Amino acid sequence: MIPHTSIPHTSGLWMAIISSLLNTLLIPTYSMSRFLFLFALAFPLIIGCDGCRSNRDQAEKDKDETPVDAFTSLPASVFPGDQQPLGGGIKPGHWFSASQSLKSNRDDVRGTLESHVRKSNSAQAGKDVNIDLVSLRPVTLPKGQQRRSDVRVLAPNRLSESRTMFLSSQLYSSGNALVHQTGAAPFRTLAPEEYFFVILTTRPGRFAKLQTADWQRPIRGEDEFETHAANYRIVIPKSDELLPLSETMLDWTSTAVIFWDDIPAEAFTPGQIKAIGDWLHFGGQIIVNGADACEAIADSPLGDYLPMTPTGNIELDPDAGRELLENWGVASDLSTSAQAELLKSQSGRIAIDGRVARDTASLENSGSLILDRPVGRGRMVLARFDLLGDWMTNWGSYQSFFNSVMLNRPRRKFIRLPESVTPKQQYADFNSLDAHPTMNSKFRIASRDSRWIIPTLSAAREDENSQSKGTLDPIAGGADPYTRSDPAMGTSSWGQHSDVLHAAQTILKNESGIEIPPSSLVIRSLGYYLLALVPLNYLIFRLMGRLELAWIAVPVIALAGAIWVARSAQLDIGFARSQTELAILETQPGYSRGHLTRVVAIYNSLSSSYDIQFKTVDAVADSISVSNRDDERQRLKFKTDFEEGPILAGVSVASNQTQMVRAEQIVDLGGGIYRSGDELVNETEHELLDVFVVEKPVGEQAVMRVAAVGSLTSGEKATLRFREEPPVISSELPLQLTGMFERFIDGVNVPSGSSRMVARIEQSLDGMAIVPKASQVNAQTVVLANLKHAPIPKPQPDENLISDLMETIKE
Repeated sequence: MIPHTSIPHTSGLWMAIISSLLNTLLIPTYSMSRFLFLFALAFPLIIGCDGCRSNRDQAEKDKDETPVDAFTSLPASVFPGDQQPLGGGIKPGHWFSASQSLKSNRDDVRGTLESHVRKSNSAQAGKDVNIDLVSLRPVTLPKGQQRRSDVRVLAPNRLSESRTMFLSSQLYSSGNALVHQTGAAPFRTLAPEEYFFVILTTRPGRFAKLQTADWQRPIRGEDEFETHAANYRIVIPKSDELLPLSETMLDWTSTAVIFWDDIPAEAFTPGQIKAIGDWLHFGGQIIVNGADACEAIADSPLGDYLPMTPTGNIELDPDAGRELLENWGVASDLSTSAQAELLKSQSGRIAIDGRVARDTASLENSGSLILDRPVGRGRMVLARFDLLGDWMTNWGSYQSFFNSVMLNRPRRKFIRLPESVTPKQQYADFNSLDAHPTMNSKFRIASRDSRWIIPTLSAAREDENSQSKGTLDPIAGGADPYTRSDPAMGTSSWGQHSDVLHAAQTILKNESGIEIPPSSLVIRSLGYYLLALVPLNYLIFRLMGRLELAWIAVPVIALAGAIWVARSAQLDIGFARSQTELAILETQPGYSRGHLTRVVAIYNSLSSSYDIQFKTVDAVADSISVSNRDDERQRLKFKTDFEEGPILAGVSVASNQTQMVRAEQIVDLGGGIYRSGDELVNETEHELLDVFVVEKPVGEQAVMRVAAVGSLTSGEKATLRFREEPPVISSELPLQLTGMFERFIDGVNVPSGSSRMVARIEQSLDGMAIVPKASQVNAQTVVLANLKHAPIPKPQPDENLISDLMETIKE
């Protein structure tokens, strides 16, 4: 009888079989029949287990051969980046930086990443994509490594109904084959009056009070949130990685405020610090929050602009805090006394001590706790204490204080309209419910934003440029009267509706093209040719005794004469190219870096394609469209990281046609232009010609004064002798610059309390090259040097609190 046994593992089964075989051979008492029976029983199990092993090996092999996606990508993020997935945004008509993370799962890959913004998530990109311009950059993806690639993109200036834009990228291999699409990442667009408010902190949980502030998003009814936008889009970048901030001011035009809390200086790249410095000089606002922020900024190049150089920390003076609370609270605020007592009863609060900068102003009646320093057009305001301390955030007037003092926005009052139970916020001095873009952002670029207040010229401009009719909002209550604002893009956008740009285009339309040689050149060239062909040719070979060779020299003389005439006429023997450039260089008081706008007209006698190359990353460019039809626009390529600076590739110029290109750069001038008393100082590397200085004192009855300087070489000083009579500007200025000079120094276009210099540089500034090179080049650079900006308005507390109105409603 055979005992019952369980089915063993394969290895155990083999051992059992071998053991049975040995027992059979070595122990005769076991019969051969028993061995054969056991072997017959185990044989199917052996075959089956071998099959299982074979199936398992095949499964492992099949698993290894399962298709794996060649590439994986993370959703794109835009700069300034936010910790929240939906916190970022895109402002229409503005340049911005973004990042795209990619990973190659199979092979090492080199290729090109193409990025663009769509107005919808439609698969038919031909109608939805901003076809004017796509951004390209090279990428290198080692197998299995996640790589972040930063790109620079121009957002479309046309809004979609959903107020959402989509950023997408395509990866092309080195053979120009499409190998991966990242998909479209959606981003909410910013309204015209809405700008980024960037908080630099490692402790984001402390900022809930700011993220729900009534100055950030005005009080609205329940049915109004979709139709009314906020004043600011608050973003808090991640601090545990490379900060998602752009490295050029040209991508910071949609940012209005930086609130610097405790991010150390070493967290920034040198390019980011330089970009913030440029942005600050052209109107950015930096709020420095207490000791940690002050020390961090002091360790960076931005430390030169601090209102106070920190020397240490001291205990916050309760009396100074009480003075601040009592003088800057709303009149109806009943919490002021309680907060002052709280501050007095608790010790150990920290304040900054140090040396106050010479041009710093202390907020009146604030116990010298708030220091404000102008930096070019912008400002850096320092709170010597923590603005997020409980004695401030629990103060009923905290929102009013932040709105008026820290942001320098107009005072408000809260009202109740008959048709609504929800209180409304109104700007007290303008009777306006909504903010104008110029209230929220102080950033300005003259070539983009300047408004020339000359009604007749404005009307003429509208007639000449019909496509801009109705696109520029009128001067509204609270708006900056010297600044243009687009109803879709706000201020400082990459639009074509600036008065300065329009004037430059008009000049270039009249000046561009091939320079026809004068008749004197033709007569002179013909005389030289005949002189060389007959008498000189005859005399030379007569003296040589080989007069028969004179006939052979005739074609040689004719060819040499043709080449000489072509060079004299600056023509490429029938393939003529010309380049006419009018540039506007804007500088801030004493600052060595300026903003340069170039408008270039390119003419070619035969159709050709051009590339615009830049030497530094601080540059952007695009063609100026001659048609509003999408299907007739050029699809240009804005390349970054291929060379030292970006490249605008594929600018097509048709035969015997002129194409205009607009470019902007941040250029280093080697020194600044500033005024010291009655002296004008030029520390730049350039000679200034036809220099005029204008100043307009504060006051309605103030008379504008103008000083004509003449020329000012590099490193030279000139004494200013002002006159109240209108200046006489030569009508012989090159490139018809007389009219532009007159607009810049006209009293109606100069803000009260400001001073500026207008001059020209008789050449094109270095930093940009157009390939192929033109045979005829004509260039002039107009210099607009801001010597002094108008003082900022004095802050005023709000008229009332919303809580006052809520109590009235309850009653």
